[in-house]
Amino acid sequence: MKYGYKSCLALPFKQDGKTVALFKLFAPTINFFTEAEINLLARLAENISFALNTFSIEQKRIQAEQELKKVKQAIEQAGAAVVITDTKGNIEYINPAFTALTGYSYEDVIGANSNILKTAETSDAEYKAMYENLLKNKVWNGEFLNKRKNGDPYWEKVNISQVYNTAGEITHFISVKEEITRQKELEAEQQRMNEELHSFSWHLKHISEIEKNKLAIEMHDELGQGLIALKMEVAQLKKHLFEGPFVLETRVDNLLHSINEKVEAFTRIYNTVNPTILKALGLEATLENLLHSFKEKSAISFKFIYELQGLQIDYNTNLALYRIIKEGLTNIVNDSAATDATVSLQQIDHSILLNITDNGKGFEPAAVDGDYHFGILGMRETAYAISGSFEIHSTIGQGATITAKLPLPMQG
Repeated sequence: MKYGYKSCLALPFKQDGKTVALFKLFAPTINFFTEAEINLLARLAENISFALNTFSIEQKRIQAEQELKKVKQAIEQAGAAVVITDTKGNIEYINPAFTALTGYSYEDVIGANSNILKTAETSDAEYKAMYENLLKNKVWNGEFLNKRKNGDPYWEKVNISQVYNTAGEITHFISVKEEITRQKELEAEQQRMNEELHSFSWHLKHISEIEKNKLAIEMHDELGQGLIALKMEVAQLKKHLFEGPFVLETRVDNLLHSINEKVEAFTRIYNTVNPTILKALGLEATLENLLHSFKEKSAISFKFIYELQGLQIDYNTNLALYRIIKEGLTNIVNDSAATDATVSLQQIDHSILLNITDNGKGFEPAAVDGDYHFGILGMRETAYAISGSFEIHSTIGQGATITAKLPLPMQG
């Protein structure tokens, strides 16, 4: 051998099954190392390898603990609720977000079954199907209507996945939960509004046909028959042109009276269809005429308070106020059994505040609105159309108050 060595002993140092170092001993004569020495050195190499493996395992354990600590910290600070259960659904871990979501503390639920959150919304068959899919290594995504510790229901979106051991067996399930109660409420409200608007659209078409028929009847009864009467008056006048000034004057006066009645009837019918009187007379005078027309056809005492003098209100806002007041007064006359009613308009900051009150029999606003009372719906949509607000308050036996607040855009 090189350098005159006749014997060599090589001892491997191993870590994690791999040789990481080689310890060599050389001697000048052949068979220098005895069997006892070789065995001793071999055990020494094994002990050193054992120490290296122990050190490696400890390092890995420390590293794993650090990683686990990071994961636990992330889960503890997560905004989503996290629940870990065994394969039977018994809870072994929850994070603080779960407590915030459900009201259950760690002590309340550890060892308890996850069905403590269950409501009748999800059937036993659905839960069984879910667990069967999970046991078939399928991740489950879905929604639950569960209940909090205080019994309040809430909606949650859930992702459930499996945890495996080294043998590939499922040992646990981990659930990540996010509350979607508000989202569900908004979806339900959107659905309700869609149904309401669809029904309202049908109602408007129906009302349009009724109004057309009503207009045709009014034109026939008041204008058509009136024009026939005028024709007959003119014919009679022609026959008596030479009977003397007194007779002639009397018939002319009667004819003028009839003409005036028909002009008033035409004006009333026209303004019912298209209240362009707003542009001609302004809001205050138009509303005074409107209240006068309601006074004539009911026994209700109407009071009108107008505090918008000097304001130049745009036509769309005037029209919205007219529509809401007209519908409100129609409801009072037809349904309230009131003896007194008040319409008031005043300026509040940069808005117009409308109040319509009556001393009638009252009603439950939620019940009426829930049944798609189209008068209320129409008034509300009229206010919303120009970015206003609309409220109605009523108590059985104590009358009702309609309040609309409309923004005040100015002309020019």
